[in-house]
Amino acid sequence: GITVTRAGGPTRYETAAALADLAGEVDRVVLVDGTAADGWAAGFTAASAAIGGGTVVLPVAGDTVPGPVADVLARTGVEVVCALGVAVDACDG
Repeated sequence: GITVTRAGGPTRYETAAALADLAGEVDRVVLVDGTAADGWAAGFTAASAAIGGGTVVLPVAGDTVPGPVADVLARTGVEVVCALGVAVDACDG
């Protein structure tokens, strides 16, 4: 059968961080704007890139990287490889 593991947090950013922790080894990160009206479309596109493992999709808030997302980036040491619908400033550091 299938084993289900639930992950979540009080915000979308903490939930994404919890899911990234479950992903195992992270090789790549795709950032999407979690506050944009069309952010869901970028999220779906990013999810297709994440299939196969090693890639996580993390939401940002416009040009701001929320703490839980910044923590994942720091923990993994992975450089952002793609930012969909995100200001370039969100990819710095």
